[in-house]
Amino acid sequence: LNIQKFLVRDEQRDTLLFVSDLSLGISSLDIKRNAYHASSLRLDSGYFNLYRIEESEAMNLDFITQLFSSSDTSSQAVNFKVYADLVEINHLRFRYEDYKVDLQAQNQIDFSHLYVSDLTGVVEDVFLDGPNIKASVLHLAIREKSGFELSHLSGETYVSDTAIICSNISLDAGKTHLKGFYSMHSESWKSYANFLDEVVMDASLDTSVVDFHDVAFFSKNIDDMLTPLKFVGTAKGTVSNLKANIDYLTFGNSGSLVGDVKIKGLPDIGSTFFDADFKQLYASISDIDLLKIPNGTSVEPLVLPEQVRTLG
Repeated sequence: LNIQKFLVRDEQRDTLLFVSDLSLGISSLDIKRNAYHASSLRLDSGYFNLYRIEESEAMNLDFITQLFSSSDTSSQAVNFKVYADLVEINHLRFRYEDYKVDLQAQNQIDFSHLYVSDLTGVVEDVFLDGPNIKASVLHLAIREKSGFELSHLSGETYVSDTAIICSNISLDAGKTHLKGFYSMHSESWKSYANFLDEVVMDASLDTSVVDFHDVAFFSKNIDDMLTPLKFVGTAKGTVSNLKANIDYLTFGNSGSLVGDVKIKGLPDIGSTFFDADFKQLYASISDIDLLKIPNGTSVEPLVLPEQVRTLG
């Protein structure tokens, strides 16, 4: 099945989905069980426009999801299930607006006001179960209005309104390169508006490079907090309450660290508590000069007393 200039409007007569070229291979349709199987799906040059209607809590997509729900009001609605063996997306734009939430600062990802200007990807074994998505991502790249660019993501992925889980991950974004396992857990998408305190991160990384300029697209308070660092180990918690087990970490020109660290209170460095058990720590004055720490809404260089600097 091939459709040119495919258009779906919502009940407000606004564009919900537009695809310049849509190709679909259908394997099976089971309307009774709300299960649909596609052998392939290709979307070229499209636009997906999702938003919360100002006058209510409803989403403009709700009228479609209700079509796949059970018409038997005496029982619980049944989520629709969609399978796809292969999905290819080329240059898709995506917009999400929640008019009930104020805009955040520019140059930062605002999960209530998203605009992805370019999304390209190749995904296998896609399974949509209601609001949840499971897939094997071979390649995904996005560019968001904040300036954040994800040049490559691959791995086994699960996404819901409370979790984003990626295993066997390979991620390239700016100067950040991650390999291993990474997940983010929250009560809902709205939690990302308070990323520092409400989103629990869980990572197990192997030979990864983290640049805090890239991380700062999620929270400006940690922009340039540390120089790019190489990391092998695990970390879990929120930014404001984080525990890391460090197998190997390097920073600056020659700094290195092995051990366990608990950090509570970021980004307010004045009230931040550090609990560290270092098995190995080395840093020269030049390494420390490259470190920056949060101070209110900005970061400042770490200043050592002159007596310490004379020790080298």
